[in-house]
Amino acid sequence: MKTATVTVEGFTYELSPLPVFVGADLARRLAVIAGPLFEDSKGRAVGELASRAANAFRGEDIEAFGNAFASRCVVLSVGAREPLAPILDAHFSGRYIAFALWLKACLEFHFAPTFLDLLGRIGAQAAE
Repeated sequence: MKTATVTVEGFTYELSPLPVFVGADLARRLAVIAGPLFEDSKGRAVGELASRAANAFRGEDIEAFGNAFASRCVVLSVGAREPLAPILDAHFSGRYIAFALWLKACLEFHFAPTFLDLLGRIGAQAAE
């Protein structure tokens, strides 16, 4: 997996892959959170599912994902690269929507390919 850059509210971030055991543990944690949502999603409105997904993440989940992603993230500015982990609190303090959007971008970067592949396999098995 290569790096990716995302821009959230005027800041550009370079995301790098997580170490294997950190990523595997977070993938397991995400599956525990998302599993019930997938199971009970049929016929529900998108807004309701988004609300249920947001409520499924506990404070300690948000902290674990945020800290892990920040450890592999750099803030890019004109001529500078600043690691996000040491400044995470100060950088997002009072910018909670920006933090949520950054977290979403990180979740997509790290896990969307894996979970999309998994969903495709589940769908293929269900069709057999």
